[in-house]
Amino acid sequence: MTSLNLGMEGFLSMLASLLFVLLLLLAVLAMMKKMGSGNVTSPKKMLQIRDSQSLGARQKLVLVTVRGKDILLGVSPQEIRMISQWESVEDEPKLDDDKSKISFKEGLSALLSNRP
Repeated sequence: MTSLNLGMEGFLSMLASLLFVLLLLLAVLAMMKKMGSGNVTSPKKMLQIRDSQSLGARQKLVLVTVRGKDILLGVSPQEIRMISQWESVEDEPKLDDDKSKISFKEGLSALLSNRP
């Protein structure tokens, strides 16, 4: 019977150790995610990926902002090519602005009132 008890105690000890290591791993991963790329002093990143559009299986367009300029890149497995660049516009209109929303009834009424 003592060998069975030691076996159960050993198993519980091993399980507790495994749980401790997993919790420690999760804590380290959470800290790494919170710290990001390690650049803690600068809250604003110099490079921002603003949008990406897939053009096919392995090609896409990527819109990035770097130092106040918007740059449109063509990305493929063989190369990354700059297509165009222009000064970044900070105050872009938002599509889901509350002022631009109208109810279905208002939209339908406006559409029907313009019919001949």
